[in-house]
Amino acid sequence: MKLSLFKRLVALFAMAFAALPAAANDKPNFLIIVADDFGWSDPGFLGSSIRTPNIDALAERGIFLSNFYVAPTCSPTRAMLLTGVGNHAAGLGTMQGLQASNQIGHREYAAQLHDGVVTLAEVLRANGYATSMAGKWHLAIDEDQYPNRRGFERSFGLLPGGASHFADRRKIHRTEEIEYLENGKPVDLPPDFYSTYAYSDKIIEYINASEDKPFFAYLAYTAPHDPLQVPDDWLDRYAGAFDKGPAFAKQRRAERLIEMGLIDRETPLEQPQNFPKWLDSYKEPWSERDEQERAIDARRMEIYAAMVEIMDQQIGRVITHLEQSGKLDNTYVIFMSDNGASAGTRY
Repeated sequence: MKLSLFKRLVALFAMAFAALPAAANDKPNFLIIVADDFGWSDPGFLGSSIRTPNIDALAERGIFLSNFYVAPTCSPTRAMLLTGVGNHAAGLGTMQGLQASNQIGHREYAAQLHDGVVTLAEVLRANGYATSMAGKWHLAIDEDQYPNRRGFERSFGLLPGGASHFADRRKIHRTEEIEYLENGKPVDLPPDFYSTYAYSDKIIEYINASEDKPFFAYLAYTAPHDPLQVPDDWLDRYAGAFDKGPAFAKQRRAERLIEMGLIDRETPLEQPQNFPKWLDSYKEPWSERDEQERAIDARRMEIYAAMVEIMDQQIGRVITHLEQSGKLDNTYVIFMSDNGASAGTRY
């Protein structure tokens, strides 16, 4: 039986509470980690050439859900995750700027949460939990839907859907203003800011601040969402790793998925989508591209892979901190992506 994202999570939370006594010091902790535009077969244990030892370890020690479904875009998935209802009911029938003319003015397509739904953070905070988030919100236009107003006692991160991963605050969408907030107030970014490091630092800080209270921590990375960016010392970590092209990488993953019984050998693999030839964004198939064009596309995958490995390292850092602080054994760790890899990240 295939279960939707929010039904699986509601069931998990319910089982966790049912299995443990109600005393505050016995309540389980929850750490939900969300990657942004992360392909479902990107982890190394699924045949990818990207190094993800910490994500792989979570799958090895825990439960790997092979029929876990999310929405095809960012905000709808996040709305379902944090409210437990369908994305339309939560106000995210679509994302900001993508509403059709007949959807404008309807609460189901307002592109933000509303007060007719309750968030996980609100429920857990009311039941004695320290609630915190670090990373991408993408669920608010109005101030009354900011994370600090939707149950998060402590919060830091990016309000809109995406931006430069560095401190320069460069936009990727002309219509989105780049705002970083801490506890609902605008903050400046340090010169050495890199999103994946900063969000990991904050969630560790917030978990420490929970002291003896059970915690609910929501770590919403913006990696590996566009723009593809890494610190200088990561630029060449995957040099040459994707020079054989996408067909080779796809077949490598397919063989692993067949070995694991996740797909049959007869399963047709998705073919790369392309734009019509008469559009400037059209790209020739890999087999027809010249050496320079192939090098440009392989370079994009090198940076993408480095972004993923940095995220994996930081996930390992957070989990190690939980272990060293004696909190890991009583913590449910959930890792997921908000949707599949972005079609805009071409390879």
